[in-house]
Amino acid sequence: MSNDHSAPRVHNVMPDSSGRFELVDATTVLSHTPITEAQQSSVLSTVRALDSPLRLTIVLLLTQGEKRVHELVKETGASQPLVSQHLKVLKESGLVTSHRVGREKVYSLSSDKPSIIILACLQQDL
Repeated sequence: MSNDHSAPRVHNVMPDSSGRFELVDATTVLSHTPITEAQQSSVLSTVRALDSPLRLTIVLLLTQGEKRVHELVKETGASQPLVSQHLKVLKESGLVTSHRVGREKVYSLSSDKPSIIILACLQQDL
C-alpha cells in the first residue's frame, strides 16, 4: 500500500494557441506566469464575490444565458431587493455585466472574467 501524501494535482482550463480550451496542470501555469499585484487584486475580488451561496447560484443561473432581475428572483426564491444587492456585488467584481431593455436590466456573465475557470472549479470535488 502506498503512503503517497502528496497534494492532488490541480487543473485549469486554458486556451491553447488555436483558441481551443484544454486542461492543463495549474502548477505549471502558475510557475511560468508572474502574477502582478493588480491580478492578485482581481482574483481576490472574484473569490470574494463568489463567497455567498446566493451569488454563486446567480452566477450558475447566468451560465444558462441572460436573465432579467425578475427571472433571477423567481428562480432563486430570494426577494427582489436582495437579488439586486447581490447583482451589484457581482457587477462591481466584474463577474457580470448588464444592459437595459426598456425599464428592465438584463444581466449576463462578463466575458472580461475567466468564467470558464470558475465553472471548472465548481465542477471539481473540492
